[in-house]
Amino acid sequence: MDGIDEAKVTAAERLERSLALLHAAGATARGAVTQEDPIPALATAVAEHGGPDGVQDIVVVTYPHVVEDTLRRDWASRAREHLHAP
Repeated sequence: MDGIDEAKVTAAERLERSLALLHAAGATARGAVTQEDPIPALATAVAEHGGPDGVQDIVVVTYPHVVEDTLRRDWASRAREHLHAP
């Protein structure tokens, strides 16, 4: 298995664990793993669920990126700005 395939498997496993924990806490949650820019995929998912007013929260699970996080250029901050959703 090459590095990309291994990363996909790891991401899928972590997504499943995260969704299981959210479900166990009583939340309704969905998720997906993508290699592409996640903003368009997230925008589509939000639109499918009634837009920003139809989505209670968006949870982003990713490794910390100190510079990007500090400058709010990480993809979670970009998603918040683009989608205007919590």
